[in-house]
Amino acid sequence: MAPIETTLTQCCDCPPEAERPLPMATTTSATEQEWEFPWRDIPWQPIATSLSIIVSTTVTLVIVCYNHRQNKKISALRNNLSFVNDQLARLYGPLYGNRLASHKSFEEAVGELVDRESEGLVDYLIKARWIWEKNTSEGQRLLNRWRTFLYYVIHPLDLKAEEIIRDNAHLYEDGCPDVFRDFIVHVNHQKFVVARWKKTDRGDKLDMDVEFAEADFSRDNNAGSSTYRLFWTLEEHVTESYEKLVKRKRRLMRLIKEETGNGGSGGKSEK
Repeated sequence: MAPIETTLTQCCDCPPEAERPLPMATTTSATEQEWEFPWRDIPWQPIATSLSIIVSTTVTLVIVCYNHRQNKKISALRNNLSFVNDQLARLYGPLYGNRLASHKSFEEAVGELVDRESEGLVDYLIKARWIWEKNTSEGQRLLNRWRTFLYYVIHPLDLKAEEIIRDNAHLYEDGCPDVFRDFIVHVNHQKFVVARWKKTDRGDKLDMDVEFAEADFSRDNNAGSSTYRLFWTLEEHVTESYEKLVKRKRRLMRLIKEETGNGGSGGKSEK
């Protein structure tokens, strides 16, 4: 029994388990344990939802701003196109046809005596008077020829042109062109001239049997206040403006088509 007792005595000399010192933790382990970020405690679902709302709102605002800018651009293009269409339909389009008809009528009226390209009414009247001095009936016929063209063809065209210019002043781009002012003065003087010509008893027909005097062959008794150069200037202005507006219309239609993809017929904004 002795050996067993010895063994028990030695075991009793060992310190109890509870009294054994615990191993010391290293500094590194303590630091890592102290600053470890609590990722699992973050509310990821609400954050993801908020970010989704922010992104969606931002994209929506960008789209709205872009559409507003595009609509504003298209609206401006359509407004310009509408104005150009009005200029062509009410002002320069009618004037273009009117002046073309007037030009052809004038050439037909004076073409019997003068060069249509280099001579005008004054040359016609001088030659008509010279013929009248030698052959009264032929001179009468030539003067009646001019007055017939002016009274029945050219003057009504000029009156219509005056009406177009006067009634569409809101379509001028940079104020009333000087050539328009000069033409209106010319037409009003022309009214006074034709009013003095002798008419038949019905009052609306020229008296073709009137006996002319030398003064009847003067320009002042056969036309308006302006020279023949006015008609070329007016025709040049109308032709250039008409052609410029046609090109502008085509360009605006092309731009609208590029912006809308359907020629402007399906845009969101009106002209």
